[in-house]
Amino acid sequence: MNIAGVRIAHWGKGSYPPSEDSLLLAQSLVEGGGKFLEVGTGTGIVAIKAATLGYEVTATDMDANALSEASMNAAENGVSIGLVQCDLLECINCTFSMIAFNPPYLPEGGVPDSQLAGGPEGVELALEFMSQAAEHLESGGEVLVVLSSLGNTALFLEQCAMKWDVLPFAARKVEFETLTVYRARLRHPLKK
Repeated sequence: MNIAGVRIAHWGKGSYPPSEDSLLLAQSLVEGGGKFLEVGTGTGIVAIKAATLGYEVTATDMDANALSEASMNAAENGVSIGLVQCDLLECINCTFSMIAFNPPYLPEGGVPDSQLAGGPEGVELALEFMSQAAEHLESGGEVLVVLSSLGNTALFLEQCAMKWDVLPFAARKVEFETLTVYRARLRHPLKK
């Protein structure tokens, strides 16, 4: 399948096939440079798109099968991405100009697959990511994170407000929810 100009031929053992949220995040990327990190890469679609746009890309996933699928998909697209097995940013020890994450974002309860749940309110995993991302963002860098209108986005924005400037960047209505890519910048960049 070809999504956002990226050929994805491998998925299923460690990742889901790309869907509307992955497409929205991939389409939110602009040409650039610098160091790019995708957290929870799955098939690698967002990381691969970033590589085609000129970024030096690293991607993480906690599932070794997902990393294998991302590696094969990167090869299909003729790009190179660094792959690291870890949970969120726990084993990352450098900074990036852009960090992207398409987390599980549905509230627990009533979710057909527990891997789709982002916590009781649907945003707790995204909040943990934001906490970790602050330590890995270059001065002037930005974070892109996808959330669903089914989760408690008000809680997410409230919790981030002390440290981050967060604005909706792109949105798409999909069946029973609206998916939004939020762009965040640190209010006071950390001194390195």
